Amino acid sequence: MTPEEFVAALRKVVLLTTVNSTLSVLERPPGRAPGRELIELSSWYKGLVPEERAMLQRVATMVARQAVFGVLAVLDGVRPVESTPEKGNFRLVFQKGGREWALNPPDGVALHDLLNQVMASSD
Repeated sequence: MTPEEFVAALRKVVLLTTVNSTLSVLERPPGRAPGRELIELSSWYKGLVPEERAMLQRVATMVARQAVFGVLAVLDGVRPVESTPEKGNFRLVFQKGGREWALNPPDGVALHDLLNQVMASSD
């Protein structure tokens, strides 16, 4: 798996799935007795006109994109998670069939930049 394939997969199975499943839960809260907060949000969501629902979907997509972007920026080492002078680094590796691919090599394209490219090409 290449870094580009990894980021494209994250877009599909994390970012877009999160947005779609969240809106689906608002449309039809699961379970026999959904919590009060979910019932309130669902009631509010169902009261929106289609244009407002579309705007909410855009906002949810923006939030999910920023969250994934932030995680990738941490993995790339450009958003520190330590407050100490000496910073560590993350090495992300994909292994399959006895092979191994570095997904965030120090000399490669930053994963958060790849996400921006993937999102721009799908907008």
